[in-house]
Amino acid sequence: MRWSNEMFYILLLNSFAGAIAYGFWMIAKSGMAKKKKLKYVYPMLGIVEAFFIFPVMFAYLKVSTHVPGSHGSYYGTLFLQTPFIYMAECLMAGIWVLGVIFYLGNYIKEYWKFKSILKKSFAYELPADVCSEILQELKMKRKITLYQNYAVTSPIVVGWWNKKIIFPVQDYEERELVTILYHELVHIRQHILEMKKIGIFLKLIFWCNPMMNSLLRNIDEWGEIACDRYVC
Repeated sequence: MRWSNEMFYILLLNSFAGAIAYGFWMIAKSGMAKKKKLKYVYPMLGIVEAFFIFPVMFAYLKVSTHVPGSHGSYYGTLFLQTPFIYMAECLMAGIWVLGVIFYLGNYIKEYWKFKSILKKSFAYELPADVCSEILQELKMKRKITLYQNYAVTSPIVVGWWNKKIIFPVQDYEERELVTILYHELVHIRQHILEMKKIGIFLKLIFWCNPMMNSLLRNIDEWGEIACDRYVC
């Protein structure tokens, strides 16, 4: 099997496997909500993302359908090609790639708009003891920089390695500020931003999977719930 053919089946079967895993997550979520075991709901979304990333279904089907060939080689009967199948694969792959390019172009355009807004942020100074106390409580050693921005309507966390917290420009009471900062630091501690970024990447790749928008919404919603539960 040529590598391009394998890649096509990996993407196709990963999309199916991820959709099945997401369906099981939806069922499990309802059961855990009834049993009030909500702390497991968000981590399980990471397992769903893993099924979109790792070729579990492809590997299983390739191994389970292999038959002996000549010179000790093996061929997967499930992935045998005919001229019609090959043409169908090429057509589907072409549409898939065009969709990825289209959505990637839109994402890059929106990303640079967002970056231009963030460039207008300015440093936000807080008493050192406020930040250090929360960081110690959360057992976080990394340095976090704080900013304010007039275009931001609610606090957000940005960045890959060097995380930044950006606040809207407004007056805060000390208690309110501590609560907001604690909430955003929990976002960082629980790697919620990374989960969202993986979800966005998966949507770019599996744009034709109708479950991707729902998956992203649940990652965002349950990430906030996980933070609120930790803070409260």
